[in-house]
Amino acid sequence: MIDSHVYKIGMEGPGDVSGIEELIDKGEVSPEDIVAIIAKTEGNGLVNDFSRGQADLACKILLSKKMNISLEEVGKRVSLVMSGGTEGVISPHFSVFVKRETEGSSKKEKRLAIGISHTREFKPEEIGRMPMVKEVAERVTEAMNEAGIKDSKDVHFVQIKCPLLTSSKIKDARDRGETVATDDTLKSMGYSRAASALGVALTLGEVNEEDISDESIYVDRSLYSEVASTSAGVELDLCEIVVLGNS
Repeated sequence: MIDSHVYKIGMEGPGDVSGIEELIDKGEVSPEDIVAIIAKTEGNGLVNDFSRGQADLACKILLSKKMNISLEEVGKRVSLVMSGGTEGVISPHFSVFVKRETEGSSKKEKRLAIGISHTREFKPEEIGRMPMVKEVAERVTEAMNEAGIKDSKDVHFVQIKCPLLTSSKIKDARDRGETVATDDTLKSMGYSRAASALGVALTLGEVNEEDISDESIYVDRSLYSEVASTSAGVELDLCEIVVLGNS
């Protein structure tokens, strides 16, 4: 039987993973059972928020050491979603998601289920546009299958970390004769988040594909998902996807 748990761990700074390491060293959590880590860091949450990348790298280094695998392999096995900004009453923290085999038979009632996936890397001209919507939709389905969630109504939260456009990415697209969703790097965060959220909505039947277009993304506010939470960052070129629900 698969047992799913979530551990909330505080951090002194973006690079402080001592709380996660303590969980592992005490034997409470096996590093091989960690499937996702979602964090809120103390950065500004904008394009130039490097606290996200620092937290991401710190987690990869720790898990690489504990599992004796490469940093690249950690990225393939564990979904790392770092979101900058701890406004108001939010404190910087990690949420560590764990799935492990336990003895006993599956219970009849549905319980917490976790599924992860990630998209391919996106070209600059795809960010915030239909190729991103469709790719995210496919990978959300993949994560649902991994979690054993058959009914879209049992999906209650989908967290996605998505890429954004930088000046170098915009130049790369133009040099190849391509256009991008926006020339504004800050606004590109909104386009990317919107396209990612609509990928979730498409999978769950919240929107119809024929109603979505490059022109409607980030513009038509009647198109949305009630369960998607999306965050854009400069530290990745693909989408990390974590699906939470009941199975």
